[in-house]
Amino acid sequence: MTRDDIIHMAQASGLHTSYKTDSIERFAAVVAATECEKVAWWMIRNGYATGHGYTIEDLLDELEWQIAERK
Repeated sequence: MTRDDIIHMAQASGLHTSYKTDSIERFAAVVAATECEKVAWWMIRNGYATGHGYTIEDLLDELEWQIAERK
């Protein structure tokens, strides 16, 4: 989930996004980082390296590569 996804969900839910520039963007960044951290911790607990995964998509690409290497 990206910041843009989170902002879109906020708009779809009726949240007033006229203040989008600062507060909503910061909120979206916090939510995205929290979700990414959950994936990273799952990978670490299950014996996978997180590599240079800065987004959930990066982490999943890294995980996919590592699973293919183990076969």
